[in-house]
Amino acid sequence: MTALLAERAAEVVSAAQQLLTKRMGAAVKLSDPIELSGSGRTTVLRVRVAENAFSLPRTLIIKQMRGAAADRRLGGMAPGVANIDSAFLREAVSYQFTTALGRDHRPGAYLLGYSLPERLLILSDLGENTSLTSVLQSGDVAAGRNALMAFAQALGRMHAATVGPRGRLRRAVAPGRRRPPHRRDRATGADRDR
Repeated sequence: MTALLAERAAEVVSAAQQLLTKRMGAAVKLSDPIELSGSGRTTVLRVRVAENAFSLPRTLIIKQMRGAAADRRLGGMAPGVANIDSAFLREAVSYQFTTALGRDHRPGAYLLGYSLPERLLILSDLGENTSLTSVLQSGDVAAGRNALMAFAQALGRMHAATVGPRGRLRRAVAPGRRRPPHRRDRATGADRDR
C-alpha cells in the first residue's frame, strides 16, 4: 500500500470506526485495511473488526465515495444520476432496501451503517470469490454455465421478493416525486405498492 493510499485508508477506517461506535453505542476498533478494487473516486477496503462489544462479523467492507457534489464526469454516471451525491444516495437506499429483504432473497452484502455527509457505506463481507466475469472468461464451459445459472437464480429470487415493495424504493430514492394517479388506490387515494 502506497503512503498516499495508506493515509486515505486511515481516514476511511477512522470515519467508519466513528460511525459504528455511534451506531452501536460502544467502541468499535477496525484494523488491517486491505484495498479492494474501486473506481478513481471510490475507496473500497476490507477491514478486520479488532474490538467490539457486539456480534459484528469478523471482517467488513468499507466504501467511501469522494468528490464534490457538483462533480460530473461525462459518461461516468448512470442515466438520471445528476451528481456524486445522488449516486451515493441511490446506492445507500438500494442497500437499505435489499438489507430489509429476507436472507434467502438478499442479492449480496447487507448494510451495517452509512453516513450521507461522509458518503460512507459499511457492508458485510461476502469473502473472496471468483467474479462471474472471470469464470465466464476462463474457458470452462460447465463452470461458466453453472455460475451463470446461479447468478440468474439469485437475481430471480431478488426480483420475486421485491415485486411488491418496489414503490417504497422509488419513494426513498425520489421522496418529493408523487406517483401518477393511475397508480393510486382509487378508494383511498393512497399510493399502492406494486
